[in-house]
Amino acid sequence: MTEKHKLREHSCAHVVFGILCFMVTLAAAALQGVYLLLVRPRGYEFTTDWIPVWIITIGIGFCLLGFTCFLWWNRGVRIGLLTAVLATFVVGLLILPSFFTRESLVKVSFSPDYKHLLVLKGEEESGQIFEYRTRFYLFARKQQQFSYTVKNDMKFQWLADDVCAVTYESTDQQVHQYIATYGDRGNGISYYQVGAVIQGKWTMGDKNTAGWFMTANKDGITVGNAGFQETYAYGDCVQFGTLALALCNNGLPRYNIILNEDCSLSDSGLISRGGTVTLCQVSMDRTAPIEMFCTTPEIEQAVLPEEEMPTQEEMEESAIAQMKNFLSEDPTLSGMVPQDGIIKIESDSDNLYWIALLALKAERMDYAVNGVDVRVQLNQCALTAGDKKDCLLSLETTELAVTPGNQGSPPEGGSTTMRYRIRLMRGEGAYLALILYNDADGSQGLDQRKGNPVDLSAEPAYHFFIPGRYDTTYMYVNRLSPADAAEKLYKNALLSDYPKAVKSRDENFPGYLLDAETNTFLYYDGIAQDLKNYRFWLVQLPSGDLDSSQGLITTIGTYQVNILSGEFRSL
Repeated sequence: MTEKHKLREHSCAHVVFGILCFMVTLAAAALQGVYLLLVRPRGYEFTTDWIPVWIITIGIGFCLLGFTCFLWWNRGVRIGLLTAVLATFVVGLLILPSFFTRESLVKVSFSPDYKHLLVLKGEEESGQIFEYRTRFYLFARKQQQFSYTVKNDMKFQWLADDVCAVTYESTDQQVHQYIATYGDRGNGISYYQVGAVIQGKWTMGDKNTAGWFMTANKDGITVGNAGFQETYAYGDCVQFGTLALALCNNGLPRYNIILNEDCSLSDSGLISRGGTVTLCQVSMDRTAPIEMFCTTPEIEQAVLPEEEMPTQEEMEESAIAQMKNFLSEDPTLSGMVPQDGIIKIESDSDNLYWIALLALKAERMDYAVNGVDVRVQLNQCALTAGDKKDCLLSLETTELAVTPGNQGSPPEGGSTTMRYRIRLMRGEGAYLALILYNDADGSQGLDQRKGNPVDLSAEPAYHFFIPGRYDTTYMYVNRLSPADAAEKLYKNALLSDYPKAVKSRDENFPGYLLDAETNTFLYYDGIAQDLKNYRFWLVQLPSGDLDSSQGLITTIGTYQVNILSGEFRSL
């Protein structure tokens, strides 16, 4: 082969390699452009602070390397460019990242199966730490702030492939914990309480020489072994996602319970047979997780003999007969005491749909779930039997159940569609309601009707919000409370229009009477479905309050206030 052919082949190889280098440069520039134009506006940032430095370094380095390939015949230029390439990579990949990350704290940890990446960011000086959720491992968005500042190093412990416990010591000299969860053991749609699905007795699987056990019942969760036992009330427990529960004493975590990957929920709402949980002590020292299995049969309760068990139809007939008896004895129902699921509603409204909504609201008020807020929107309602004096209504609702979170855990929840039948009987200035579930009939003694359902899904008047019952001692240490959000919204958006507003004194329903003359109110309406904002409802009522409005509610506006930043917007 002649020297000319060798030179030509060498030149072609340099051209091809140079083109590849420029393609890498274009890819780096495209990635940076996608981040600036599409990713960052959505609230994401690079997972670590040194990633953009590396991208720019790779882009510049390969660009210089590409020029080197095209200018290879000039020895002086080639040496200069290669030196610049080497200097670029050394400075950009090794030296500069340390300067960009000097003031910040970034901790990352891969799950054992490398499917999840835990990212924590914060400031070493202030000790504030935030959890970030990642997309494609490259981008991350702020998820939740730790409840307490971090004093020293953090301990990472993956208790399952999708659960990581972060234990740390704060400036109060106490040990705290944050649990990051990435999976689900249910259907992925509905929300459930960990404390509710682990009901029963649990023990260690292998060689339980220490006698470890755990019991979950209506009184709380008891953990112990042969030498000690402690009971934790559900109100002192903090749930993280749908997989983890921290057992706390005086606001400090002592143990955590993790639903393992072999768990699934049965039709009864409990962990199916064969599912296990992990119990682990909270400590900065090394701790060994304990795998436990349930020893209690899924159904362990006394059952009446079959001949003594009343049928569903018999129970309905008994309740309906009681309702008729109450009304015949006292049509005003002044002395009636609700019982056996029969709800009394004081109203002279002719709007049966509104009465049905009040019946659902009264039931939710009586059975408010510990730690869970509920917002119910009435979607459809139809009169299927009877008349306005005695009737059966069929209802469909959308119900959002949200746990506000505590001890650093973010709000969690989900929505579901529910269907009910409600038997209504009207007295003098009052109604009786019987809410029926599943396949209950409820039409005994009534003539069937083919009523077309009325669509109420776009009517905000036909919804209600019921707050759960929970201890707020440690709930708002790193975010706004609903009362704080209401005050911020009023001062920044409504003060000029309603200067004489009066703040509500009800802690469960923070808000304002904005104008007494026009009966205008600002109501707290729970946590929004995005789980990042509080909702507020600005309404004008004909008189009285929401319950007495008979559905004649004028919606002036709806607002959202960010739980963390307090930024608000009108919907």
